[in-house]
Amino acid sequence: TPQSGMDSTAAESTPQSGMDSTAAESTPQSGTDLAAAESTSQSGMDSTAAESTPQSGTGLAAAESTPQSDTESAAAESTPQSGTESAAAESTPQSGTDSAAAESSAANAADTAKEVESSADAATVGSAAESGTDSAASEDLKTESPTETPSDAPFDAKAELLRSKTDDAFWVGCPARDIELLTPNEYSRPQTALDTVNNLVIHYVGNAGSSAMDNRNYFESLKDSHERSASSHFVIGLSGEIVQCIPISEIAYASKNRNNDTISIECCHPGDDGQFNEYTYWSLVELSAWLCKKFHLNPQEILRHYDVTEKLCPLYYVEHPDEWQTLKDTIERRMYEIS
Repeated sequence: TPQSGMDSTAAESTPQSGMDSTAAESTPQSGTDLAAAESTSQSGMDSTAAESTPQSGTGLAAAESTPQSDTESAAAESTPQSGTESAAAESTPQSGTDSAAAESSAANAADTAKEVESSADAATVGSAAESGTDSAASEDLKTESPTETPSDAPFDAKAELLRSKTDDAFWVGCPARDIELLTPNEYSRPQTALDTVNNLVIHYVGNAGSSAMDNRNYFESLKDSHERSASSHFVIGLSGEIVQCIPISEIAYASKNRNNDTISIECCHPGDDGQFNEYTYWSLVELSAWLCKKFHLNPQEILRHYDVTEKLCPLYYVEHPDEWQTLKDTIERRMYEIS
């Protein structure tokens, strides 16, 4: 094993120990070293092992970031490489030249340890930076990704129906109607969205003998007269005609605090008592049954205007609650007949 000052150059390369650093980086210099290199992977000449797991005291010192002293003789802690190397490893440097080489090796080991620490710190910083970048990218993806609907969120079929109200498929099965939508205005058609439908509310027009179009036109005139705020989604005439005044995706001004979740139906009547004639009655049954089926409403929960505000409307069915119950029962039977 080289012991001279010429080994200091080898010692300044990857430090294995003061004595076998040259062997770690170069081709074995003697037959003994060659035999040792071929016989064991633990040798100081095995550069792969030297790079992965320190085999000498000096290498171990670099891995632990604390240089070994000359007297600790890290070589004694390593596996002997040959008889000659073992003897050298187990002894302290025997000459000034060897001592200088050992001191140089220890100093180089300390420098290498610092480089290892620096590299490790740089790798840590780089890893943290990459992690931060990945984290930021992940956050960007979260931000850009559409918000998912929770799997347990209730499906609002009514709202979905309202969103599709312009589709022809939506109106399949609906009784024939005359679409005469009011001009948007703040007095009879504010175009405020109707987000859901929880009930139907039945009214009477209070103007005996008037037609559905008469009442529709009255609602339309409010945009100019500013007399009051009033309207209805539908008006059923004396001949059973159905006129639609407001889209069912918008509120109508008909039921005070229930405008936001109800569909309103005004009914014409021939006399002052407010009783509906046969044509109006059966058109009301058909339209109400279809709406209840469409929006999954309970016909028994259909409301009179009276039930919301205590106004005597529809007059006849406020004064004759038994007839009102009969009307709801009839609507319910018809709803179950609709396919």
